[in-house]
Amino acid sequence: MAVTASTTAPGDKDLWQTPPHLFGRLARDYGPFDLDAAARSTNALCSGWLGPGGLVEDALAVGWAAYGRRVFLNPPYSQPLLTTFVSHAANQVHLGVERVVCLLPATTEVRWFQMYVYDYFRRRWRPGVSVEFLPGRVHFVRPGGAPAVNPPAGSLVVIFDPPSD
Repeated sequence: MAVTASTTAPGDKDLWQTPPHLFGRLARDYGPFDLDAAARSTNALCSGWLGPGGLVEDALAVGWAAYGRRVFLNPPYSQPLLTTFVSHAANQVHLGVERVVCLLPATTEVRWFQMYVYDYFRRRWRPGVSVEFLPGRVHFVRPGGAPAVNPPAGSLVVIFDPPSD
């Protein structure tokens, strides 16, 4: 199946929620999570979240270790926010966060993937990074609760742990 262009307005895409069944599975495998680092009251999946109405309005303006040890991140997918969130997440494990688990588009050719996930020149995952490619396509939950239909691309889970030097 080919990747197709999204017909969703970029602002709406940034509000989509991770399906609860997928979040539950990720929490069992990689959590439990005590912080949702990019949410709002309508889509937060943890009791503590960063974003409008949360513990802090701007998740990119603070270190996350003060708010949680195991962090879940389904960032806004619009650019440049996606790259900025991935960069910030990758740095948090150097600043006291135990683990950051990110649900991201499976676009391995993009800059954020090459800079923070896979070291193209050394042909290996970056230290402390592991990746889970999800089968099929994630049907995110739209604002209002309806599942998204015909997702344009696949997803992957990037796990940032402190590198073992």
